[in-house]
Amino acid sequence: MATRFGAAVGPVAPAQATAAVAALGDPRQQALGRLLQGLVGQQLPVQVLARLPEGSFVVRVAGQEARMALPAAALPGSVLPMTLVEALPHPTFQLGASDLAGVPLQVQAQAMPRPAAAAYTAALAPASGSGTGQAMPAGAQDDPHTTLSAVAKALSGILAGAGNAAARQAAISAATPLVSTTPIVPEQLARALQGSIQESGLFYESHLAEWHAGKRSLEALAREPQVRLAATAVGPGPAMHAGEPTHAELVNLQLNVLESPQLSWQGQLLPGQALHWTIEKDPPQEDPGHGRGIDAGADGTSWRSTLRLHFPCLGEVSASVTLAGGQLHIQVDAHDEASRAQLRASASGLDQALGAAGARLAALRIGRPPP
Repeated sequence: MATRFGAAVGPVAPAQATAAVAALGDPRQQALGRLLQGLVGQQLPVQVLARLPEGSFVVRVAGQEARMALPAAALPGSVLPMTLVEALPHPTFQLGASDLAGVPLQVQAQAMPRPAAAAYTAALAPASGSGTGQAMPAGAQDDPHTTLSAVAKALSGILAGAGNAAARQAAISAATPLVSTTPIVPEQLARALQGSIQESGLFYESHLAEWHAGKRSLEALAREPQVRLAATAVGPGPAMHAGEPTHAELVNLQLNVLESPQLSWQGQLLPGQALHWTIEKDPPQEDPGHGRGIDAGADGTSWRSTLRLHFPCLGEVSASVTLAGGQLHIQVDAHDEASRAQLRASASGLDQALGAAGARLAALRIGRPPP
């Protein structure tokens, strides 16, 4: 879907404040955004429950009550199909030209606590028994006659899974090897490593923003697990890959990266050859080989990437690459002295290869891994 919403969207008049509506930064508002973030780009049914005195409406979307500034022609009891354009920081929906508005219109959803929404609906909805304006009973979530849509059930399961997770998943787990044959082409391996991180789902929300700005394609988004999970939750969709994380595990992975801050990846380089990879921001540190600190550059940012592999001839080898100030500092560790000697003999080839690629090697150290 290459459609861009911004060009066809008119401004929305600011809504008047009401006592029961969650303010920006309120945990209810943030929870509503997180609840919907895996469904951006999908069309969802929005049920109109009641009209408030100041003109906005109480609605139910994905099993949650919210307030929206809908056109005056909206009727309590009706269901409006809306496309979720953005989940965070404000859940934003597009109401199409055929749905009351006359022209495409974007509306924001503001979270409402269930008791307040129930009170508004009971007080304002018509008293007829036709079902078009029936009040939502307090505690409807526990009412045996209440039914949840497939989307609401899926979202409820996501939140329950995240809340009940015993421990956060520490690393992205790749289901397939990065490359399948030898010899390994460096450019091919670099693209595979980059794609494995980009399509892991850890940066899905920022990729959605890029898609909305026209900087990322839907085909690229479709390769991320959130899209397949969301499609599977509401009906037949793209097949999930073996070992892919659930929504709850993805949320836990994102939290782990934010708190560490370190991104870890584990999988296979070649079939049967395990690879562990970490990426982290690295503060300026003392370079023991040269007796000076590693210069982090003008922006003060230093990045470290560490690969740990097991080779048939060299045994286990780890390589830590620090990029600071446009320069590379590489530390290679091997347990066996013969392996270290073989690595030192090949050091000049590494220096030449990096120079040909336009990368400046500031320091290369080959030693024994720390105890």
